[in-house]
Amino acid sequence: ASIARKVTREEPILTYYWGPTAVIGRYNLVRLEMPAYEPEKFVCLTDPNCENPQLSDWKPGEVAVAVVSELKDKAPNVTAFLEKMTVPNDAINAVLAWGDEMSASPEETANYFFENYPEVWTQWVPEDVANKASKSPTWGKPNRGRRDMAENSPRLLAQVFSGEFPDFIDTRELRITIDEAFNWVVIEFGEALEIAFLPVLHLLNAIEDFLLWMPWWLVIGIIAGLGYAATRSWKVTGAIAAMMFLMGFFGMWEPAMATVALMLTATLLAVVIGIPLGIGMSRSDRMQAGMLPVLDIMQTMPIFVYLIPFVMLFGPGKIPALLATIVFAVPPVIRLTNLGIRQVDPEVMEAVIAFGATPRQRLFSVQIPLALPTIVAGINQTTMMALSMVVIASMI
Repeated sequence: ASIARKVTREEPILTYYWGPTAVIGRYNLVRLEMPAYEPEKFVCLTDPNCENPQLSDWKPGEVAVAVVSELKDKAPNVTAFLEKMTVPNDAINAVLAWGDEMSASPEETANYFFENYPEVWTQWVPEDVANKASKSPTWGKPNRGRRDMAENSPRLLAQVFSGEFPDFIDTRELRITIDEAFNWVVIEFGEALEIAFLPVLHLLNAIEDFLLWMPWWLVIGIIAGLGYAATRSWKVTGAIAAMMFLMGFFGMWEPAMATVALMLTATLLAVVIGIPLGIGMSRSDRMQAGMLPVLDIMQTMPIFVYLIPFVMLFGPGKIPALLATIVFAVPPVIRLTNLGIRQVDPEVMEAVIAFGATPRQRLFSVQIPLALPTIVAGINQTTMMALSMVVIASMI
């Protein structure tokens, strides 16, 4: 994703990669050649204490084809074919890129390879077989768009009677269009979005720096104190303090503080966003009707789904991790703020209105205070959701 984002936005990039891969073929990247692999140089290059490091390529991987002895004896032609079957990395990269761009099936990708790289595959088979195979009329011609119903009716009927849902249309055009639209968004708005979210990044970095600046024993004391205030249990408080101490004991203090900072920032921003939205839902039935299906979808989507669009827009880093955590964690506080305000006793509201309270006074002096236990429960759930998402978001 990082390579695709950089190349799409025409930014310079230097990266390690493995091959073959569609990324290299799709973006026409160039591999920088290095001196051949030498074990001694490579060991020295990867040893921080080596005094005279010299360049060495990585150890090349070898891919072999194995056959059972019975096949070798009974089918020598097949064995000879497998022994000759080698494909240059450049060709595989280009073919994979074509298949990825066209959303082609494996069969169509293979056809494309046979049509466009005869100099490769004709070396695998005898000349007469190559001449016969090269006359295939279907190579490199994937079916795109709506299928011809008359031509494919036998296939469709077979699918119906087999229990398989009929393949009426090919959705590759739609997928390609969506990919192109997303690439356009990355190119046109990626930099502006990064600038817009810089204050959020500064807030996250400030909280993380503050936690790392504080003495470790003070951080443990504060977190343990919060645990005691929430549970009124010395056992739970002692367990919290012990677990925090063990994180530092095993050399994980800085990553732990980074996790705490990300969770705190995400929770804070989710609350700042969620409570006003919940208040708006409580005051508008139309807004509630529109928001509830969205919240249902947000709470049923797999966690990893939240990471993909943010990584494509911003690349790996703290901003996509934070934004994905906020989006994942915000639904509970929205729901419970709306629920708490709507459940305020109607008789209380009638009395407040009778005393001539303004809508602002009713909201801030009556509804929110009475709904506060429910809102706090929503904040608690949002905190737990943020903590669960932070573990996944740490991968980016």
